[in-house]
Amino acid sequence: MSKIVAFRKIIKLQRHITERVFVLQSLMLQIAANWLEQEATEIAAAKEAYMAERCPAPDLNGDQAALMVKTHKYNVTPNL
Repeated sequence: MSKIVAFRKIIKLQRHITERVFVLQSLMLQIAANWLEQEATEIAAAKEAYMAERCPAPDLNGDQAALMVKTHKYNVTPNL
């Protein structure tokens, strides 16, 4: 085998190795992106459940005068 043929085989092998590395890297990035998306969905669901459990729905019954009275009470009372 001549040196040129051997060199071409080495170059071809290096190209295959590089392609495999790129395929594996892109696969790992896709998996990581899916994990991050799932984590974001889980965090949003946990936040929604926490808010539903801890924070009652606001009472929107009443008129503007009642709202002004409530706002005044909240502004006057100290936050301890």
